[in-house]
Amino acid sequence: MLYRGRRFINVCFVSIMRQLFTDHPQYPWTTKKLETGIYIDESYPRGERKFPEIICTDVTDNEFFHASFDRNFQEDVYDEQGNITGSIYGITITPTINISISTLTKYDTEMIADYICSYMNYSGINLLADAGITIVSATGNAPQAEEYGKNNIYTVTLTFNIQAEWQKFVSPGDVIERIVIPSINILDKKYDPEVVQEEPGIIIEKEESDESE
Repeated sequence: MLYRGRRFINVCFVSIMRQLFTDHPQYPWTTKKLETGIYIDESYPRGERKFPEIICTDVTDNEFFHASFDRNFQEDVYDEQGNITGSIYGITITPTINISISTLTKYDTEMIADYICSYMNYSGINLLADAGITIVSATGNAPQAEEYGKNNIYTVTLTFNIQAEWQKFVSPGDVIERIVIPSINILDKKYDPEVVQEEPGIIIEKEESDESE
């Protein structure tokens, strides 16, 4: 659950960034890697890097495990007569996600960072909240220059401290096997943590079962 939850959160950030830049006037993101105006993924591409680029990375340290187990909880639910009707089991995890923005100019890096911050302050927060994910705090550094080949690249890293909480109600006598992470709809697709991924940042949708059977 801990690793699956962390993985799901990072995929959500990648997907939200792709949604944000799908209609960007200067750097539109597309699924075609050779034609996209901006590279967005969980890791650097094999071979030569493409700029601008946005890399979303889970940088949670080992304290994550201690904090997560300490925050697991169980709460009994009672009816008006004081009888137990069931229990709510929950888990809270607190990962940290970095969004690193790199371009060939300091101006473009700052422009893209501002664009992301503005979006995450409003629409991005609401999208994540629908999946039980809360941004607790966010920080960013000044653009850092480094050599890449014959060019300088400028990178800003936005760090998001996250708290995600998921719950499950269990009736008396039932056994809880696991807590299910809710899905999230991004780019008109249902992103489901229960679905195996074909490649980083790409979710293969489940086939809908026929309820009439």
